[in-house]
Parts: sequence; structure tokens; C-alpha cells
Amino acid sequence: MDVDIANELKTRTSCEFEIIVLPIARIWVEIQNGKVDMVGTGVQTPERVKHAYFYNLRYSTPYLISTRSMQKKIETMDQLMLDPDITLGIQRQFDHGSYFNHYLEQLREKKRLVEAADTETLLKMLVAKRFNLALVYPMSYHPIAKELQLDDSLLVYDVSPPRTGKYGGLALSRLSFSEIEAEKWGALILRMHKDGTVRKILSNYLPEQEAKKIAIP
Repeated sequence: MDVDIANELKTRTSCEFEIIVLPIARIWVEIQNGKVDMVGTGVQTPERVKHAYFYNLRYSTPYLISTRSMQKKIETMDQLMLDPDITLGIQRQFDHGSYFNHYLEQLREKKRLVEAADTETLLKMLVAKRFNLALVYPMSYHPIAKELQLDDSLLVYDVSPPRTGKYGGLALSRLSFSEIEAEKWGALILRMHKDGTVRKILSNYLPEQEAKKIAIP
């Protein structure tokens, strides 16, 4: 999605973009020191707001996913916690929010948490039965599951209470942009929402109903 956002911004502004791919942790280090100017779809956190301006593109909540071979239906995180046989996989150095972090710390203490370097590795480990469930965001796992031809072999469990999701959007380094400059980019993102461009981009990676759900009106 980041490349699609960059291409749309390029079309609308005639600015040239140098697109680089970095691990999540390094992205935010480079944002802080001004070596990276923009992040296409950064997740907003209190710490990151200190170093970047954010203009939201989506609001989404994580899902639990499993392979169809799992016999237990999971409806809540409390249910998961009570079953000592269930292990969970997550992506390393990813902030899942205070609601889920509370459970993740407990699972880590109980040696029931496994961490993967990225979403693709996480899905491969799930299929290899390194753990029973994985905690993922729709935008992260849908495209990779499709690429790995796993769409029909995964079950999805929505265990997120209301208002426990994360905003994600265009992030601009405070070292690279003034507040006035950043607001101009924010106004451009707002126009992309109003004319349906953001939802159209999301639909390239998600089922239409899912895209509609996470696009910010």
C-alpha cells in the first residue's frame, strides 16, 4: 500500500519519491534523525507522535488467525488465556496497543508467545504449527496470505473490543517538515479520502467490505 500512496502523492504534487524498504524498528529511528522524510502507512503511537506528524489513512483492529486444523473456536482473549495448550505468534517490535499488550505480556511470562521477524515469516510459522494462533492486522496479512495461497486454509477470529484498534497513515518527519508544510500534505490526504482514492487503494489489498470497514470517512 505504501507504494500506491507514494504514486498517488507523486501524481497529485509532481514530487519525486525515493522508495526504500526498511525493518519497522529502523524506520522510526531514521524518522527521528531525519534520514527518512515520510512513511506511507505508519501506525500512530504516543512515542512516534513526538517525532512525526500523522495524517490517518485507516483504522483497523487485529484479528486472531489459525489454520483450519485447529479444533478450538476462540471468541475472547480471556478464553485463550485460560487454555494452557494454546500458543500465540506475533510480529516482533510491533505495537498491538494497550489492550492486547496486557495479554501478550502474560503469555510471554508463561512461555506461550512466539515472535517472528515479519508477517510472511509469521504465517509460514503458523502453517508449520510452531504455534496455534497468530495476531495480525488485515492490511499486513491479507496480501501475503494471498501470495502464499493460504486464503482458503485460514480461520479468522475477531476478538477486538470496540475502540481497541490502531490508526495508521502518512507520517512526516518533524525534522524534514514544518507544521505548515505538513498540514498541506494532510489536506491532500483528506482530499484523497473525500474522492474515494484511499478506499480504492485499500480495495487492492483487502476484500471490499474489509476495505470499507477500515477506511476512515
